[in-house]
Amino acid sequence: MNSQAKPSLKTNLEAVRFNKEVEIPKDKDYLTHLNDLVRALNSSIHFYRAANQDVPNVILAGVFNEIAESHRMCVEALQPFITYTVGEPEEGNSFAVELRKVYASVLACIKSDTELTYLSNLEEVEDKLLELCDRALEENIPVTCRVIVNEVRASIQVSHDRMLGILRARERLAS
Repeated sequence: MNSQAKPSLKTNLEAVRFNKEVEIPKDKDYLTHLNDLVRALNSSIHFYRAANQDVPNVILAGVFNEIAESHRMCVEALQPFITYTVGEPEEGNSFAVELRKVYASVLACIKSDTELTYLSNLEEVEDKLLELCDRALEENIPVTCRVIVNEVRASIQVSHDRMLGILRARERLAS
């Protein structure tokens, strides 16, 4: 492995946790979008895990599990900023993502192509997560938080691109 490799999200999170010189302001203004992002990530984790259980394709189920784990790591990376400022982690869910999860479940029951239904809806969740990252980055957030949000966004972009690629391939097969 290349010793010049870019530090991982986990490595940067550890640097934030253990660097006593890092200043995280107690200004709560930047937290609105950060909380929204964490809530949506929490919901996406539940959605991916539900999809993992519902699709018969074990390879696709594995992809869903990997993305759920990636999103869990993103939440873990963002929580210290919320906990430090508010005093407790954000544990809530996003109503919009939860609604999409229910919608996808109902459609999966009605439609014959469960996989395509989940892929389509999960790709839209990824779009929403990217939008929430961008909103958070538009705010005046602490530099250390901005670094983590940028890395979270990059991680979500990978998941988005992966879901979009699978969805497009699956749509081609269906037509």
